[in-house]
Amino acid sequence: MDNVIEILERLFNFYKVTNVAELSQKIETSQATISSWKVRNSINAVKKKCRELNIYDEIFTDKVLINENIFEDELNTIYDILIDNAKYTLKDKINKLFDKNILNKMDTYLTKKILIRVLNKLKEENKRYPINISKKYLLKEISDTKINFTEPFKRKELISIIEKNFSNLECYVLINYYEELLEK
Repeated sequence: MDNVIEILERLFNFYKVTNVAELSQKIETSQATISSWKVRNSINAVKKKCRELNIYDEIFTDKVLINENIFEDELNTIYDILIDNAKYTLKDKINKLFDKNILNKMDTYLTKKILIRVLNKLKEENKRYPINISKKYLLKEISDTKINFTEPFKRKELISIIEKNFSNLECYVLINYYEELLEK
């Protein structure tokens, strides 16, 4: 790097600031000093300041600085694709597990009814849990749900279905998008 403007741009990105006044506060240097560095192309002075601040490697190595807004947008896009794909595959999986044939539909009706009741309760509570603990969370909610005397076996069946067939991501999608996935 042989241009102080490039280096200052890296400092702006590193500290997530947009103007010289904000940067001067972050690096504890006057605005006049920064302007002087710019006018004189004082790379060595900037390097010295970066060493004092223990950020030399972050600013002067050839690491690619990621624009966090672009990175966040890309992550959001990936998240949306992942959720949409999980919705599609989960809907198919639910249909296969609960609606195999007419006799099985009658048998699984109560199991599915417990699941819908739990999911409705979770929606009312409006809590958000991370993907990585969604399965554990859903299983706990099913275990803690009050059931009537005809449902204990069905609760065990539902817990078994979820434990054997659903991932954390699928449980997350089920909790947050169940109305799109389950026919009541």
